[in-house]
Amino acid sequence: MNRFAPHSLLLLLLFIVCPAMAQNGAFLEKMMVHIQASDFQGMIAEVQADPVQAVQSVKDLADQAAQSKDPEERKAVVFYANVLARILKLHCNQPGLTDELSKSGQLLPAETWVGTPLAEAASSPAPEPGNSQLSDILNRFQTVTASLTTTLEQMQKDAAELPVVLDRANFAAYVEDMQALAQVLEFFYKPLSPESVKAVEDLRKLSLEAAQLGAGSEPLLRSLETFTQSLKRRELTNEVMKVRLLGARGFYGESLREGERLFPQVSDPELKNQLLIALVNASLKTGQLNKAEQYRAQATARKKDDELTFGASQLVIGYQLNPVETARNFVPRFQKLWSVATSLKGGDLSRPAAQSAQDLVTLADEIARSLPQSDPERKTLISLQDKSLSDLERLGRESVEKPPREQERLNPEWITFYYFHHLLTRLELARQAREGDDMAASQRHLAKVEASLRELAELKARLQPVGQELFRDSGIELSLDRGFFSHIPARYHEEMGHNTSWNSRPLTKESAARVKASYEKAIELYNLSGNSHGELMSLLPKYALVAHTAGGDAKDSLELIDESLRNSQKRGIRRSSIEALLARGELLARLNREKEATDALKKGLTEVEDFVVEFGARAPASLSLKESAEPAYQRLARLQAKNDSPQEVLSVLGRLAQMKSQATVVPSVAGDSKLGAALEKVRRGQIRLRSLQSEGEALRASAPDSLKTVAVEANTKLLASTKAEFYNSLGVLYRINPSFERLAIRPVNFGRVQKYVPKNTLVAQYFPTEDVLYIFLLDQTSLKTRQVAVKESELARLGGKFRRSLCRVGDIEEESLALYRYLIAPIEKELQGKEVLAVVPTGSLLYVPFQALARSGADGTPEYLIERFQTVSLVKSSDLDILDNEVSRGSQGKLVAFGNPDGSLMSALLEVKALQDLFPNASVFTGEKARKSALQNLGDQGVSYLHFATHGILDSEDPRANHLVLAGSGQDAQLAVSEIAGLDLGQDIRLVTLSACQTALVNDFPRSELLQSMADAFGYAGSPSVVASLWSVSDESTRLLMEEFYSELKNGSTRARALQKAGLKVAHTEKFKHPFYWAPFVLMGDWR
Repeated sequence: MNRFAPHSLLLLLLFIVCPAMAQNGAFLEKMMVHIQASDFQGMIAEVQADPVQAVQSVKDLADQAAQSKDPEERKAVVFYANVLARILKLHCNQPGLTDELSKSGQLLPAETWVGTPLAEAASSPAPEPGNSQLSDILNRFQTVTASLTTTLEQMQKDAAELPVVLDRANFAAYVEDMQALAQVLEFFYKPLSPESVKAVEDLRKLSLEAAQLGAGSEPLLRSLETFTQSLKRRELTNEVMKVRLLGARGFYGESLREGERLFPQVSDPELKNQLLIALVNASLKTGQLNKAEQYRAQATARKKDDELTFGASQLVIGYQLNPVETARNFVPRFQKLWSVATSLKGGDLSRPAAQSAQDLVTLADEIARSLPQSDPERKTLISLQDKSLSDLERLGRESVEKPPREQERLNPEWITFYYFHHLLTRLELARQAREGDDMAASQRHLAKVEASLRELAELKARLQPVGQELFRDSGIELSLDRGFFSHIPARYHEEMGHNTSWNSRPLTKESAARVKASYEKAIELYNLSGNSHGELMSLLPKYALVAHTAGGDAKDSLELIDESLRNSQKRGIRRSSIEALLARGELLARLNREKEATDALKKGLTEVEDFVVEFGARAPASLSLKESAEPAYQRLARLQAKNDSPQEVLSVLGRLAQMKSQATVVPSVAGDSKLGAALEKVRRGQIRLRSLQSEGEALRASAPDSLKTVAVEANTKLLASTKAEFYNSLGVLYRINPSFERLAIRPVNFGRVQKYVPKNTLVAQYFPTEDVLYIFLLDQTSLKTRQVAVKESELARLGGKFRRSLCRVGDIEEESLALYRYLIAPIEKELQGKEVLAVVPTGSLLYVPFQALARSGADGTPEYLIERFQTVSLVKSSDLDILDNEVSRGSQGKLVAFGNPDGSLMSALLEVKALQDLFPNASVFTGEKARKSALQNLGDQGVSYLHFATHGILDSEDPRANHLVLAGSGQDAQLAVSEIAGLDLGQDIRLVTLSACQTALVNDFPRSELLQSMADAFGYAGSPSVVASLWSVSDESTRLLMEEFYSELKNGSTRARALQKAGLKVAHTEKFKHPFYWAPFVLMGDWR
C-alpha cells in the first residue's frame, strides 16, 4: 500500500481545521495528487515549476507542526515538509530548508527515502511487496479517496472564504441587521453530504482490511478519526450558533429546547461556555430562574467577557429571587464586574458582554429607585450609574471612531457594541424614570440621546460604503436602515412623545400635534427596524388617540386601532391588544357611541387586571399598562354615571384604587416559611407567565414557517398549563393568609356588603370629573347618586389651598366653608340620623381632613364636621369588605409601642410612657431598643394595639420607599412597607397607630398611593384599622390626643367614636383650638 497515502489524506483534512494553510492549498493539493499516484517525477516537476511557493509551503508546514498538539497531525505535516525540502535540496539546489528543519528537530532520517528518487543516490525505487488483495484494496482506496477529494476541495474553498464570511457576520451583528446575519450564517450550516459520510466510513473499513493483511494503515485510521472529530466539532459549533441566533431573534423557548438537546454533546470548554450563555439567557427570558442559575453555575469564566456575562446574570437572577439580599451586597459586586467591563477591548468584547453591562446599569437604577431619597446607598448607586454610563459612552466612542477596515479585513479594534448599548441604556433608564414619575431624570437621559442622534446618522453614512464593499457579490442584502440605526432613534422619538404627553396633561390640540409628530417618526423607524414588532403594536393605539385629539379624522383613528387590535390578537401580543381595546373604548366614547365604548372598556380593563395579577404589578409591561388603564377606568366610571349605574361606578372606582395600590406594596415575608414559600411560588409563576407570553409574541411575529406551527402550539399549551398552576398557587396563598387576596383586583359586591353597613353610618364615594362631582351614597337600605356642579380642577385648587393653610396654622375658614358646600352640603339630608360618615375619596381628596370642614354656625362661627359626626376614610371601596368580618373586640388587649428611636422626638417618649400607664401589660420600646427585631413574633403575643410614635417618611416619588424610622443605621433603621406587609400581627390585632411626622404630605397634590400604601401594608399584616397623620404634627397636642384616644378605646368606645372624642378634647383646649392640632389624624379601615 502506498506509504505516502495516509499522510496525504490527513494533510488535506488539515485545511478544514487550519484555514490559515489554505493560501498554499492549490500547490499542496497538486503535490498530494502526485504522491497518491506514486508520481515522483510529477512531484519534482511541481516544485521546480514554483520553487518560491514550495519554500513558503515548507515554512508554513513547519510552523503548523510546531503548533500542533495532535501527534498524527504533526507526523503528516512534518512528512510533507520534508518531501518538499528534499526536492528543493536535490533538484533545485536549495539545501537551506533541510538545514532549518534539522535545527527545529523536524528533519526525517535519510533512511526514510531509501528506495525512492529522493534518496541521496537517486536509485530507482524498490518495488513494494506484491499482494493481489492489497492491490485491490489500494485501487478501491484510490477510488474512494477521489470521491472524497471533491468534498474536501469544497471545504478547502470554504475555509479560504471563511475570513470574509466572518467579517460579514461580525459587521451584520455590529449594526444589528439580524436578517443579513441569518443569511450569512447559512454558510456555516452546510452539512457533510451523505456521499462524503459514506466515503469516510468506506475508507475506515478499507484501512481495517489493510491492517489485517499486515499493511501499516494505523496512521490513516487515526487520520480519519481526527477528521471525524473535526467534522463533529464543526457541526456542534454550527448548532451552538443556531441556538444563540434563535435567542437573539426572541425565540427563547426554542433556543432553550435546542440548547438543552445539544448540551450533553458539547465537551469543548469554550464552546460549552458559548452554549451556556445562550441557555442562561433563554432560561431567564422564559422565567425559569432556578434553571438559569443552574446553568450559570456550570460556566467557567475562561475569558473576561465570560466573567462579565455570567457575573451580571448572577446578579439579575439573584435580584429576582432575593431582592433584599442582592440589593444589600450589590455595590461591591457591581464595582468588581464593572472593572471587568471597562477592561474589555477589541475582540474581547462580545454582544452578550455589552448587554450584560447594560443590565448592570439598569439594575443599579432599579435598586436605587426602590430605596428612600435619604438613603446613602441610593446616592451611591446613582453615582455608580452616572460613572458607568460615562464609561460606556467613552469606550463606545473610542471604538467606533477607529477605522472599520484594516488591510482588507474588519479592524479587530473596531467594535460597536458599547457605543450602541450606552444609548440603549439611557433609553431604558428614561423609561424607568418616566414610569417612576421622575420626569426630570427621564428628560435628562433623552437629552443625552438626542445629542447623539446626529452622530449616529454620521456613523451610518460612514459605514454604508464599508458594508456595501464587504457584502458585494455575496447575494445578501445588508441594510443599515435595519437594527440599531433605526431602533435607537425610534425608541427616542417614542419616549419623547410619552414625555410630551405626560407634561402636557390634559392634551390640547396643539400639544397633541407635537406628540403625534414624535409618534409618527417612531412608527416610521420601527417599521424599518425589522426587530420591533411588539413596540410598534403597542404604540399604534396611543398614536391613533393622539392623532384624533390633534384634529385627525375619527374614522381613520378607529380603523387604525381596529387594525392594531386584529394584528395584536393574531400575533398574540397581549399587552398591545389590551392597549388597543382601551383606546377603542376611549375613541368610541368621544364619538358618543356609549354602549360600544362601555363594552370595549369593560373587556379591556378586565384583561388589564388579569395581566397585572399574572405578570406582577412591578413588571415593566404592567407599569406601562397602568398608565393607560387609569384614564380608562375614569372614562368607564363617567359613562356609567351618566347612565345612572351607581353600583357599577362604585365597582369601577374600587378597582381603580386597587390597581393603583398594586405596585406600592410588595410583601416581603420573613419568618413564616410556609407563607414565604407560597408567596415565592406565586412570584415565580408571574415571572414564568410574562416570559412565555413574550416568547409567544416573538414566535408569531418572526419565526420561520418551518418552526412556527410546532413552536407556537407548544408555547400555547405551556402558557395554558402555567396559568392554571399560577392560579392554583394564588389560591393556596389566599388560604394560608386571606389578607393576600389584595394581590388580586376584585370588584366589590355592594349588594352583599350593603347589609353589613351599620344603621348609624353613611358611606360616601366621591368621584370628581372634568365638569361635575359625583357623590355615591350607600347605607343599609339604599344606594343613591348626587351630582354637584364643580370642576375637578376647582376641588383640587381648594384642597391644596386648604392643606397649605392648615399646615401653616393659617386662616382656613374660606376654603373650609367652600369645600363643605361642595362635599357635605349636598348630602345633608342623607346624613340626618347618622353618626358616622365613611368617606371614600378619590385622588387629592384623600388628603382633605373632612373632620375640619365647616359650615357657619348659628352664631356665625365655624361649626366643624367633627362636632357632629365621626369620620373615617376608606382608601378604596373594596375596603368595605371588612364589614363582612366580625368586629375585633380587643379593647382590653395588649399594647406594643415604639417611641423616639432616633432621639429627635422627646414628646414621643412621654407619649408612649403615658400609654404604658393606661396598659400596664404594655411592651414599650424606646431609643435604641426600638428596633425591627422587637416586631418579631407579635402574632403570638395577643397584641390588640400597635403604636409607632416615630418619624414616618412617605416618598412622593416612589410609594414603595415609604417607611417608618426605627433605631439602627441604614436599612436596618427603616421599616419599609414591604417588611410591614410581611409582619404577622396575629388574630387579636385591632388597630395600628402611626403617631408620626409625615413630612412628604406637605405638597399641594400628593399622590394618593402614599398614605394608601401604609394602610395596605398593615392590612396585609392583619390589621383592620390604621390611624395616621396627614401632615407634620405638633408633639404636645399629639400626646394629648393619643392619651385621650386610647383611654376611650379602653373604655369600650368604637374606633371612630374614640378618635372623635380625642379630637374634640384637643380642639376645646385654647392653645390647640386650630384644626392644625386636632385634625391631622385620619382613621382608615374598620371604624366599629
